[in-house]
Amino acid sequence: MTVVDSTFFLKPLLPEAGTLTLRAPDADEAADIAYGREIAKKDCGLGPRPGPLWCRTAPAVAVEAMEGTDAAIQRAANLE
Repeated sequence: MTVVDSTFFLKPLLPEAGTLTLRAPDADEAADIAYGREIAKKDCGLGPRPGPLWCRTAPAVAVEAMEGTDAAIQRAANLE
């Protein structure tokens, strides 16, 4: 038996490093991405569950709690 990398058969499907869209993010979008990455890193330490909910106007408007996914989404929708 030979142990191989978990992506051995998936390599053609994995994206290359760099911009994957027609344009790179502008300064405001890059700032939102950086903010989102920091929130996601902190969120990972809270245990397995859905992560923060985002909207177009304010990142991380809600994080699921005991009320469940549907209620968290509704709460986020009411804030936008």
